[in-house]
Amino acid sequence: MIDIPYNPDADAALEQLKTGEANFVILSVETDPTVHIALDTHGTAATFTDLAGKVKPDAPRFVFYTHPDGRRAPSMVLVYVCPPTAPVKSRMVHSGFLQLMVHVLKTRRGYHIVKKFEVENMTDVDGREVDELLA
Repeated sequence: MIDIPYNPDADAALEQLKTGEANFVILSVETDPTVHIALDTHGTAATFTDLAGKVKPDAPRFVFYTHPDGRRAPSMVLVYVCPPTAPVKSRMVHSGFLQLMVHVLKTRRGYHIVKKFEVENMTDVDGREVDELLA
């Protein structure tokens, strides 16, 4: 069975998301020296809208977010941000990992992803819709 290689920081941040120690995790796919999932940043955001400034505008990213109410094993949304200005190779590598990442996180790690958004920019996602999904 195929698995996804995560660097230790990304793996730890995903675990913090699951336990409620963080309510967002932003990941990327790195290809040097080997292909793996890397942590961009993670922490606590008061609202989904607060995340927009944390996502790099010129590179694809996977953004996991859950409501900051401290629940254990929360429901979350995944926003796949793929700016059209990002290099073609980077867009292709990230899009290739998207479905595999969702599958692995749901089936092997027990994450409950209630919705997946695929957008060009974080501002393309309505924060109110996210709040309703996670209520």
